[in-house]
Amino acid sequence: NVIANANGNINTNGDVTATNGKAKLNSNTGNVNTGNVTANNEVDIDAAKDITADGNLTSNNADSTLDAGSKITINGKTKALKNVTANANGDINTNGDVTATNGKAVLNSSTGSVTTKNVTAGQAVDIDAAKDITASGNLTSTNANVDLDAGGSITTQGTVNAHDNVIANATGDINTNGDVTAQTGKAAL
Repeated sequence: NVIANANGNINTNGDVTATNGKAKLNSNTGNVNTGNVTANNEVDIDAAKDITADGNLTSNNADSTLDAGSKITINGKTKALKNVTANANGDINTNGDVTATNGKAVLNSSTGSVTTKNVTAGQAVDIDAAKDITASGNLTSTNANVDLDAGGSITTQGTVNAHDNVIANATGDINTNGDVTAQTGKAAL
């Protein structure tokens, strides 16, 4: 295991690797800034303020979970065998692909916007934003729903493909620039 608990900021300038265990980075009052974080089990990053990952976040056999009191920015890929979950009080920006191989991909911004590239999950893709949702890549659920819920607008540039249902709710506009497919269910926009 690699476990770091701090009352201030956590800054990892190199890679964090937990070959046989979990990687847990927890800042009670500050930010967490990382490069690559890889764990055989869970990757768990908690910050009272911002989380910034300039590398890839990878859980080989479990979940990747990020909880931020402010914003989350991921400049690399985020991958987990099970679930990928990101909760932020501010904006969430995933500048690399998000993949939850056998589980759910959940991106939730309680006061901001969510901006993504490709998001792929074995189960549900669930993206919630108090403001806007913008997906410049594809949103794919191979065995469940794609659920998008925005207090502002929803814009998808790529395909939206769900095994079951595609459900999009927005207070503002919904703009889909790629195909929307609900293989065995309904597409409700």
